[in-house]
Amino acid sequence: HLKMGISRTIREALYFETVKLVTVKNIKLGFIHKTLQFLVIVYVCVFAIWYKSGYQGHSDIDGVVFTKVKGVSMSNEPGNPVYDASDLVIPASENKAVFIATRKLTTRQHRGTCADDSVPDKNKCVSDRDCRTGGNETSNGYLTGECDNSTKYCVISGWCPVENPNLPHTEFSGIQDWTLFMRSEVSYVEWDNSTFNNGDKTEIGYNIFAVHTMLNETDVKGALHTGAILRVSLDWTCDLNVGGCLPKYEFKRVDNEGNSSGSIGYNFRDVQYITQNGKDQERLVTKYYGLRFLIEITGQGSKFDIFQLVITVGSGFAFFGAVTLLTDYLIQYLHPRGKHFDKAKRANLEFEKETNPILIDDPNRPSSADESRFFIPDGPDPPERANFIDEERGELESF
Repeated sequence: HLKMGISRTIREALYFETVKLVTVKNIKLGFIHKTLQFLVIVYVCVFAIWYKSGYQGHSDIDGVVFTKVKGVSMSNEPGNPVYDASDLVIPASENKAVFIATRKLTTRQHRGTCADDSVPDKNKCVSDRDCRTGGNETSNGYLTGECDNSTKYCVISGWCPVENPNLPHTEFSGIQDWTLFMRSEVSYVEWDNSTFNNGDKTEIGYNIFAVHTMLNETDVKGALHTGAILRVSLDWTCDLNVGGCLPKYEFKRVDNEGNSSGSIGYNFRDVQYITQNGKDQERLVTKYYGLRFLIEITGQGSKFDIFQLVITVGSGFAFFGAVTLLTDYLIQYLHPRGKHFDKAKRANLEFEKETNPILIDDPNRPSSADESRFFIPDGPDPPERANFIDEERGELESF
C-alpha cells in the first residue's frame, strides 16, 4: 500500500491543471466584472501610461556648473573704500559653492595672557579663588587661575586680546545688488549624445540672478547682517522627445530651518600670521559674515522606450487576472448559489490507453458503468447528450 500511495502521489504531482471556461449568465455579476475591467483599462491608459509616463525610459544626469560673481560695494571704513568680487568672494574658486562676504571683524592678536571678557556674565570673578586653573571652557585659551582686577574676569593664556563681538564691524553695502552667473552643462548617462547647456547667452533670469532675487522672500537685511546659507538647485528634468532642455532654478535658505535664533546665519574666520625672528608673534583674525550658496544639479531625462511601454502594458494586463479572481470570489463565497459555480469549475480529464479522453466530474475515478455517460466521442455531440455537454462546457443558465 505504501508503494501504491507513493506512486499515486507522484502521478498527482505531475498532473497538468488548466483553466476551465465557465460562462455565468448573470447580468449583475457580468456588469461588475466588465466595470472592473473598464477601470483597469482607465488606470493603465490614463494613470500608468499618460500621467506617469509609462511609455518612457529614464536616465540619471551627470553635470557640472561654472560660476562667476560680479558687483562692487562700498564699506563703512574710513575713506569708504570700494570692494569688488575679487575682494569679497572667498575663496576665489570653489566646487559647486560660492561665498560672498557681507561684513567682517578683524582682531590683531599676540601670544600672551589677558582677561577673557568675550562672553558677558561668564568667567567673572572677584578674586583668584573664583578662577580655575588649566580649564579651557572659554575656547579662547587656558585659564591661569588668576583674576584680572581691572575687568573682574578670569585670565587666560592664549592669543590676546580675545575677539570682542561688540566692537564695530566693517559693513559692505550694496551686496544685495550683486549678481551670480551660473553656466551648467549636463549629459543624460543613458544616452551619450544628449548634452545640453545654458551658456548660449547671458541674461537676467536665464543664467544670471541678483542676490536679492535668490534671497526671495527672506529678510534681506537680516541675511546680510548675520549671513545665510542658500541652496541653489538647477533642475534639469527634461523630456528628450520634445528637446530644448533648460534648467529650472530654485533658491531656498536652509540655515534657519529648525534652528534656534542663536545658530542662524553663516560665518567663518580667516587667519594671517605675522612672523618676526622666525616665530609667529602676531596674527590677524578676520571673522567674515556672508552668503554661502551651495549649488546642486538635479533631475532626470525621459525618452520614449518601447520596452518600458511593453512592461507598463503587461503589468496592466496582470490586473485583468486579479479582476477575474475578485469576481470569482464574489460568486463563490458571497452568492447564494456559489457552490454550484464551484462545482461547475472543476472537472477531471483522463486519457485512457487506446480510448478517447474521459471527462469525470468527481475527483475519484468513476466506475465502468458511469464511464459511458461521461464519454466524449469524436465528431458532433449526440442529441441526447447535448444538455450534459453544455453543462460541462460551463454555461450556467439558471445561475
